[in-house]
Amino acid sequence: MYKTLKITILVLLVSTKYVCAQTYFDWNKRIEYIGFITKADVNKIDSFATYSVEKVIGENVYLNLNKYQYNNVIARSIKIYPDNRKNTKSATALNIASTVAEMLQWNAYPTYDTYLQMMYGFQDSFPEICKVDTIGYSINNRLILAVKISDYVNKNETEPKFLYTSSMHGDEVAGIVMMLRLANQLLTQYGSDELITKLVDSVEIYINPIANPDGTYAGGNNNISNATRRNANGIDLNRNFPDPASGLYPDGNERQPENIAMMNYISTKYFSLSMNIHSGEEVLNYPWDTWSKLHADNDWYYLISREFADTVHSYSSNYLTNFDNGVTNGYAWYSIDGGRQDYVNYFTNGREITFEIAESKLFDSNMLPTLWNYNYKSFLNYIKQSLYGIYGNITDIYGNAINAKIEITNHDKDSSHIYSNTNGMFFRYLKESVYTIRFTAPHYDTLVLTNVNINDFSKYVINITMNPISNRTYVNTSNTSPFCIFPNPSSGTVYILPQNNTEYFKVDIYNTKGQLINSQTNNGTVTIKHLNKGLYLLNICSKNNSATSKIIVE
Repeated sequence: MYKTLKITILVLLVSTKYVCAQTYFDWNKRIEYIGFITKADVNKIDSFATYSVEKVIGENVYLNLNKYQYNNVIARSIKIYPDNRKNTKSATALNIASTVAEMLQWNAYPTYDTYLQMMYGFQDSFPEICKVDTIGYSINNRLILAVKISDYVNKNETEPKFLYTSSMHGDEVAGIVMMLRLANQLLTQYGSDELITKLVDSVEIYINPIANPDGTYAGGNNNISNATRRNANGIDLNRNFPDPASGLYPDGNERQPENIAMMNYISTKYFSLSMNIHSGEEVLNYPWDTWSKLHADNDWYYLISREFADTVHSYSSNYLTNFDNGVTNGYAWYSIDGGRQDYVNYFTNGREITFEIAESKLFDSNMLPTLWNYNYKSFLNYIKQSLYGIYGNITDIYGNAINAKIEITNHDKDSSHIYSNTNGMFFRYLKESVYTIRFTAPHYDTLVLTNVNINDFSKYVINITMNPISNRTYVNTSNTSPFCIFPNPSSGTVYILPQNNTEYFKVDIYNTKGQLINSQTNNGTVTIKHLNKGLYLLNICSKNNSATSKIIVE
């Protein structure tokens, strides 16, 4: 018994020493371990799609693991090897700019304070076309910012909204400088460069250079040499979004503050097109990531990805050439759950692809100007794609914007339909073909357009007027009322349709006790969203008529 116990203790000590040898850093100082396993061992790991894959080289799958995931791999007797590749977590040069003047050389990475100075400096220098939005705050209270660049920057225009966002993985840093330089280029060249002027005049452009500031500045605000993929909680943000296949919490973790802020921001902006910039490979990755089945707009995604890569190749013949010459379907590369790309495309009905901009994560800062020269024209062309496709406005008979559902019949699937935004505008991107389009909205007749001929790199304008449902039953105190009210019941807005071309000018709203609740002078649009559910009376007065009608508030 004693001998057996002694042997058991010895085995445990050897096992512990072995684990510690592989864990060559202190878990109290680091939140992630980078190593690789073989492809043959991938299927041994439950929920592998929520693990963070750094790269796949031959038969080796490089992983970024937190402590729980690392122990989970070891517990399954899977051999994990440390990643000793050159430049995995370091670069030949990581020049740091402590001033904006140094950053404007574009061969260095900003300190956190320099980053903030640049972002707010854009707004201060170009207040008519630039402003800073606070998307939210990181766990460590660092700012998550975006600059909005538009000709009427303080207005919510009837234009497509476009978003570039970078460095959700904090150690994938090349995109930070690319996005700061792009913002600077759009602002300084507006009015002199024809294409830039057109884009700023026609698109609301948003640029978020750092989506995970705690990861980028994990080693402190003045350097990025200890940047981490994960946020301060040790969570991979690109596995933490709701997933079409695996549900709302695919990684089993609570939604992280950075993602909550980004989700709220996206939901209020109605971005029609976006790009999410990473590093670790050179490829444009389009949906889906979570499913082997293809997106309804797979051909369009390939078209815009192909345009980006092909434009790059006119500036470099040996960059962005992996996979299908720089392009891949996400699942065909490797599947992930909880990624932002699939979240945007499925849950928000937006359109987003992922750009892996460089093979090295902590990219050599001396090479940043070269990387910019390769991609600059493609960055502009991708924004320009937001101006193509079906483009239009949906209103009712009074000119009020309608939030309508737009579907391509015999084409849309898996939430690929879209909705018009709060201005009634919609932007539906499609590959060249002939389509049938269906417009639907509560309380309005369905409208179907056939034989809509879409061409690549072209815009097809459709302005739609939707009519109230023709067989709606109106609730009135008498059949001789000069007014019809619709919809009824309602919960937000009702419209008063005069008969005999009567012009009305005032509406008094009473409760069933006869108490006056509200008076509105209007052109036939009555707001009732402030009312509690129940029955109310509308006293409607016009030049020539007056009547009292019932309205039910749902």
